[in-house]
Amino acid sequence: MFEKVRSALIFLSLLATLCVPVKAAVEGWKTLQTEHFVFHGDAPEAQFRESARRLEEFRSVLVQVYPKLRFNVPGVSTHVVIFKDAASFRPFRPLRPDGAVDDVVAGFFQAGDDANYVVTAVGGPNGDPSGTLKTDPTGTVFHEYAHFLVHVNFGREDVPPWIDEGLAEYFETFRITAEKTAVLGTRPNGLSIALNPKTIVPPDTMFGTDDAGLREGTRGSRSSFYAQSWALVHYFMHSRPERDRFETLTSLLTDENSAQAAVAKAFGTEPAAFSKALLAYVDQPGLPKTEFPLANKLSASVPASSPASDGEAYARMGDLFLHLDRRDEAATYLRKALAASPDSAAANGSMGAFLIRGGNFVEARKFLERATAVGGTDHFVAFNLAWAVIRGAMNSRHEVEDFPPDVAARLCALLQRSVEAAPDFAESRRLLAFVKLVEHEDLAGAELLAKKAIELEPEDGEHRLLLAQILMRQERVQDARSTAQKLAFLAADARIRVEAAEIVKAADEYYAARNQPPPDKILTVFSQQPPLILKRSAVSDSEIAQFEDDRIVNNLNRILPKPRAGERQAVGYINGVRCRYDGRVEVTATADGQPSVFGARDFSSLRMSVLTDGESTFNIGCGVKFGKQLTVLTYRPPDISKPLERPELVGIAFVPPNFKLKTPEEMAKARLVIVEDDTISTRGRRSQHRQQ
Repeated sequence: MFEKVRSALIFLSLLATLCVPVKAAVEGWKTLQTEHFVFHGDAPEAQFRESARRLEEFRSVLVQVYPKLRFNVPGVSTHVVIFKDAASFRPFRPLRPDGAVDDVVAGFFQAGDDANYVVTAVGGPNGDPSGTLKTDPTGTVFHEYAHFLVHVNFGREDVPPWIDEGLAEYFETFRITAEKTAVLGTRPNGLSIALNPKTIVPPDTMFGTDDAGLREGTRGSRSSFYAQSWALVHYFMHSRPERDRFETLTSLLTDENSAQAAVAKAFGTEPAAFSKALLAYVDQPGLPKTEFPLANKLSASVPASSPASDGEAYARMGDLFLHLDRRDEAATYLRKALAASPDSAAANGSMGAFLIRGGNFVEARKFLERATAVGGTDHFVAFNLAWAVIRGAMNSRHEVEDFPPDVAARLCALLQRSVEAAPDFAESRRLLAFVKLVEHEDLAGAELLAKKAIELEPEDGEHRLLLAQILMRQERVQDARSTAQKLAFLAADARIRVEAAEIVKAADEYYAARNQPPPDKILTVFSQQPPLILKRSAVSDSEIAQFEDDRIVNNLNRILPKPRAGERQAVGYINGVRCRYDGRVEVTATADGQPSVFGARDFSSLRMSVLTDGESTFNIGCGVKFGKQLTVLTYRPPDISKPLERPELVGIAFVPPNFKLKTPEEMAKARLVIVEDDTISTRGRRSQHRQQ
């Protein structure tokens, strides 16, 4: 009852804000749609259309030159927003980690499940006091669109900033000569100022900078980073031997070698000499560039822009803020949009998404229903509407017993439409599989949907949990148990771990009823303490991080092979392995902080296990060492009456660097911590910033 009253009050409050008169129209805002992009903004018409024409040309050339690249994500549109000056752009500029506006940024790329945004502005002597914007913003548009191509083809998480920014800087120099030849690789303006012996970034800093570190940098440090990233990418792209070295370098850096060691191994030189060679390369008068003859004639013009209504302009601005996860600004602009255009599909759809992020599914459904009624066909609107209906049918434990037949049919129709419109959007597939599971219909189809969702988003534990539930409903108990067991130990989300453990328990009870041992059952030590349930608003980020570290360490202790009778375990590093003349093996190690020497009968007698992330493999043999890899050594101590004998090594387990070996007593006191999110949840994506 309280929830219904609360929802009504929220809705009345929202209606009241919609009645506030809008002070002024959005002067000069217009829209221009080309074949592959939608442009918005209040930039001058000539620059607006020129940027649109040249971006289409840029894409057309890249399609010809790189036919294997992926240039679009089905169902996800790309919107380019160009503001008329720095003042108009400033409210939308990204924020620095301290919350201040990042005035160094000249443009940024923001990804989303339903739309991507490229955002910049027109600069000039009088319109850009910060000095970051260009009179012609097209180069910045190229730069930000290049980020999209890198991310969609290679994955945002798999590309370090120096490669990501270097490629974007490289493609920013794109130009067409006499409409016949495309040119890439020309020298950027201001390169000699940003990259010289005084400003060159040391390899450790260059290759070790992450996104957060780049955003925290000063204007000068970021300029040097961008210039040097361009130089490195240019250097590697214009010589086959250097491309081979580039692959070696990136491989070495991925293997967590130091930057100095990686450069020395890849190039056979010290970092200082490499930096000097890089400066000499960019200073040469005949800097290489790449020219591509154009096989197809490019379009010479684009349609004229159309004036946007106040509702359209405010809806686009509100949606941009929503993608930036700036909720207060998003709400302000979306309310203005709905006041100006109550039947706007875009404004209603974005307001529905906004309310869903705040957990207000009842009110969200009203706006999403309206968006659908007035012609909204966006896959994200269909998904959000289905999600709002499903959440409305859930009990306090987020469970659904069944759907009325008409509701189930509509949910399937909405989600099928979403899947067809955006086949790469995994969550529509998961929800459709969930509906099929609840209805106990087409479980084979539900299984395929869940597996495809896992393929699209392998790191999302929700997809795997749903697959385990579907397999259990199909009475494929062994497959369900195997899928759930990994989640019960390793899933990041506490709720997923608890639900996965329940599936494992149900499977074990099934086997017990049939008087059969569970297949591949892992011995586990569960805490004797009840779970500790905390509210997210009451714990800090550092406490959350500590809970997560403790969870990982506890789970690793549970699955770590246990010592047998008479055996002990120590944590340390293997410094060397020596094979003796009599066939025995000596292992020197630092165990529990003490230099130690272990003996072993032979390699085949060692019990080996790998508990590190990913698919790492370790080969044990004569002469190997694992000085940087944390290891749990299982050994039989020598008889106390024979002090000259060495401990006998019987097992080696490779573990992550944060591992701590716990006693059974410590594990018995360990408590499962469940943090309930009572704050506003978001699904925002990280943005890619760019400065000049």
